[in-house]
Amino acid sequence: MASKSLHYQGNQTFSITEKGYIIYPKSLNIVWGNDKRYWKLPKYEKDDAELMQVNWLEVTGCIDNINLTKKTSYNIGFTMSLMTDAFGWSDSPVYLMAKWGDNTQWRKINLTTEINGKKMISKTITITKGNGNNTDKIYFGLKDGIELIQVNWLEVTGCINNINVVKKASYDIEFTVSLMTDAFGWRDSPVYLMAKWGDNTRWRKMNLTSEINGKQMTPKNITITKGKGNNVDKIYFGLYEVWNKKWKGGIKIHSVNLTEI
Repeated sequence: MASKSLHYQGNQTFSITEKGYIIYPKSLNIVWGNDKRYWKLPKYEKDDAELMQVNWLEVTGCIDNINLTKKTSYNIGFTMSLMTDAFGWSDSPVYLMAKWGDNTQWRKINLTTEINGKKMISKTITITKGNGNNTDKIYFGLKDGIELIQVNWLEVTGCINNINVVKKASYDIEFTVSLMTDAFGWRDSPVYLMAKWGDNTRWRKMNLTSEINGKQMTPKNITITKGKGNNVDKIYFGLYEVWNKKWKGGIKIHSVNLTEI
């Protein structure tokens, strides 16, 4: 296992929008993110992250202190795009995964099932609050895809704290990402978007790479709802690809979007 210093820890900040939250790559946790062979990290808050190459894609995040009274569902999506040199994505499924709370299951969607050419189309997952602890948290991520240069372990995560739990019961979570022209290694590397709301909930996950066709990746989102128990004001999320151990690279992560539904 690599030293912790090779993995980037995000600053855990997020912006509040009219209908939810937006998280930029600088706030996400990225496995191998501190290794310049694999990732080009953002310098400023709203800059993109670029994947050079990896064989393990994992980008995750968490939103804490969700307003539990405001909303009961969220759509979660990563905004991404493929670069002109993107490679390895045609047979590498990328999953968007999310859950709300700890005691809930991850929801996931395969983002790469709709790749065609170089464009990656966003998808979202809708999540609702789970049960148990940390239902003020929504977790999300990409499990396999800032610029990623190359990795064989993709893990980019985040968390939003202090969700207004009385406002909304569901969010859609989406990573916005794109493949570069030299992207490689993604055809048979499933990348999962994962998210949960609160601690005592199961992760929701989605395979992002199941819709890859050529170089285009279709965005997907996960919808999560509040779980039960502790930390229901937190939403955890991330991107992961940690299963096939193949090298992959050439993806950019632009943002993570949480939308109240």
